Amino acid sequence: MTWKRTRGFLQAQIPLALLAAFILACGRPVIPVPSNRPLFAPVAGPFDAALKARVVGEIGQELGARAYAGAVDFSGWSQRVAKVQGTLDQAETPEAFSKALNEVLRGYKVSHLSVSAELERGWEAPSFRHYGFRACAIPEGALVADVTVGGSAAKAGLRRGDVLTHLNGQPIRVKDIQLCGDLLRLQGKRRTQPIVLEVACGQAPLHGSASLSWVNPEVALIRIPSFRSPAYDLAAIQKMVTQIQKSKGLVLDLRFNEGGDLANFRHLATHLWPGGNKTLAWSITKPMEEAYRKVHGRPGNAASIASWAKLPYDFVGLRGPDRYAGPLVVLCDRWSASAAEMLLAAVQELGRAKVVGMRTSGQVLEVPGDASGRYGCALSGGFRLVYPSALVLSPRLNIYEGKGVSPDVELDLRTTLDDEAILAKALELLR
Repeated sequence: MTWKRTRGFLQAQIPLALLAAFILACGRPVIPVPSNRPLFAPVAGPFDAALKARVVGEIGQELGARAYAGAVDFSGWSQRVAKVQGTLDQAETPEAFSKALNEVLRGYKVSHLSVSAELERGWEAPSFRHYGFRACAIPEGALVADVTVGGSAAKAGLRRGDVLTHLNGQPIRVKDIQLCGDLLRLQGKRRTQPIVLEVACGQAPLHGSASLSWVNPEVALIRIPSFRSPAYDLAAIQKMVTQIQKSKGLVLDLRFNEGGDLANFRHLATHLWPGGNKTLAWSITKPMEEAYRKVHGRPGNAASIASWAKLPYDFVGLRGPDRYAGPLVVLCDRWSASAAEMLLAAVQELGRAKVVGMRTSGQVLEVPGDASGRYGCALSGGFRLVYPSALVLSPRLNIYEGKGVSPDVELDLRTTLDDEAILAKALELLR
């Protein structure tokens, strides 16, 4: 999630006296936006002790100056690193170095905080070689949790909810799936029926595009695999909304939607309310918290800061077709995260829809972007740091970071990933 907002904020360098004057004159606070200007200039160079030290120092600078997740204290980076200095010194590759740094970062116990070696093709690449599905470990082997629409696995006939028992003739381990070359030979079962499939490794986006289908002649199903562009296409979503205007119900599938751009979350939410405007979420930044403390002379909790700052995420202006006003059920699972969780919390708290599935991942923080349009910031040596810059609250000022959104109808893992079973539950709620 990025800082792409359309509000007339003042720059972070505004003097406190002028800020106070605006508050007195306007009756509401004017909160500065965190600066996106680089704190340092990343440098290229050989992977050696000097580069490692520089990267560690750059991470400390960013965390100290810009990272924010409410009550989380991002100070003490140097002391944390000192405890694993030997491991960092022994890291012989950028990947091993990133792994050691991430062990330190996990100590902060927040989402959206990691470092990666950009020289590897990463999750943010527009496309890369993969098999078009993701799975989780279960006692029998692996349970297919997500299948990319149009990807290699989908073309081979693999479905979400399939149980895989063997990979290339051997008992399957999830961690081995991405290490098997150009072709996977999979064995397993779909409910009680055995399946045997061959899945080729192909070049494709990680996330498929949004799609519209029909559960029955009266109920539409829209799947949103991601809020990241270009997987989330504004024009395509608006066309889908036009096509479902006469439907008697809509099932919105956010399973395995790991979030994305806030602008896209707001765009979809705007389409789902029959009219008027709603506060969809609130966010709190480090400058907001500091301004509150200076004006009030005391620290404030998340709810009081958000109420004082009065800077919500609300609907966006729409042109064209009417918003969808019919009955709505939203599906989620334990991988639904970030912007997807924000939408789930909004429809649930504002009474717009019932939520069916599993408790979500609890990763509800904002992440800044840099001049390249990518999340986080570039570090020296081709490394990249992703870090949270704002705490997000729901419409009712609840915090879901680290907790997740609880569905109205909670299902177990297998039922949640079984399309037929979860859609049957959704239809019950729409009757």
